[in-house]
Amino acid sequence: MKFIFIFTILLNSAISLSQFAEFSFDKSVKNYQVITEGDTLKGYFVFKNKGPEPLQITKYTVECHCTEVHFPSAPTAPMASDTIFFTFDSNGKSYAQDRKILLYANTKKEMQIIRFKVFVNPKDNF
Repeated sequence: MKFIFIFTILLNSAISLSQFAEFSFDKSVKNYQVITEGDTLKGYFVFKNKGPEPLQITKYTVECHCTEVHFPSAPTAPMASDTIFFTFDSNGKSYAQDRKILLYANTKKEMQIIRFKVFVNPKDNF
């Protein structure tokens, strides 16, 4: 009887330690229309926390300062949805752009990558 009681406590502890939040994106890669160099592209990604724990994004990294990201400061409850907004400043950028946003959160997979693609027509240099 004592063995079953101890086993149950250990099993519950192991299960609770292995629970994480989980990203689920409607689309993790987004393609946008053509813009002109100097335009600012604004977009968003919708995600759902499919894990049993609240999802907390702690930081993000991007390839260059041309991309700015705004994510929820409060944790996203299990089975709730939220939005990550971004802006892309195309000044000095031209042609095909494929930008990655690396998100760090309390998920089993510590880093999640989302991407957006856009074609930037260069300004006429006349």
